Amino acid sequence: MGRVLLIIAAVFGVLTLVCVTALCRTCAKEHCGRIAQGELDEKLTSRIRHPKLAFAARLVGFVFAGLVAAAALLSAVQTVAIRVSGGKMLLPYAALAVGSGSMSYVAEGYALPDGAVEGFDAYELVFIRRADEAELSAGDVIAFYNSEGTLIIHRITEVFRVAGQTFYNTRGDANTAADREAVGYSSVVGKYTGASVPYVGAAVMFLQSWVGLITLAAVVYIVCVYDFYARKISAASRERLLAIEGKK
Repeated sequence: MGRVLLIIAAVFGVLTLVCVTALCRTCAKEHCGRIAQGELDEKLTSRIRHPKLAFAARLVGFVFAGLVAAAALLSAVQTVAIRVSGGKMLLPYAALAVGSGSMSYVAEGYALPDGAVEGFDAYELVFIRRADEAELSAGDVIAFYNSEGTLIIHRITEVFRVAGQTFYNTRGDANTAADREAVGYSSVVGKYTGASVPYVGAAVMFLQSWVGLITLAAVVYIVCVYDFYARKISAASRERLLAIEGKK
């Protein structure tokens, strides 16, 4: 049943992209025709009077959307790279998405050590860095993989050594109990820097799924199609403006 639904969703997605492409082509053809006939001369000449304002508005929108998309995509790629490399950071810093609220507040009866960094809410994008074994102490927040291969970001409550190896007991600030198993230093990915960006983590988690990747590909395709036909309209507009200037 699940495979059938997947096939139906794929067919529906392809048909949607085909319809979007046909719609853009039809609208662009109609718009270019109206420009050529002079129906939009007033709008074209008004744009000439305020070109900088229109350009600035478009630039701000593109830059903002591009930065958010780039941050989300980069974090998704980093998370996958960390998992593939066995829990090791490829760069000195990385951004990770938070999927739960286990660090969003401090549970009743649990006090943080003096000077400890505050926690973070679910769906935030948190920044971590590489940390040597000697740097980590009680109160630090670390990202690590548990025995089930799940990436967790919790606070160290205790540091101890067994047979020459360092281990950490950890706990989520909002949890009522400590994590069930100790974490070896070899499972530690990095240390939380205290910096985070709200809500962006939700986009990162979405991009880490197959649905998110397919959606991203569809959005890129639609943007490319829109840009292609927008350029055709711009070319028709420039041609019409030259014709208007020639009549003067």
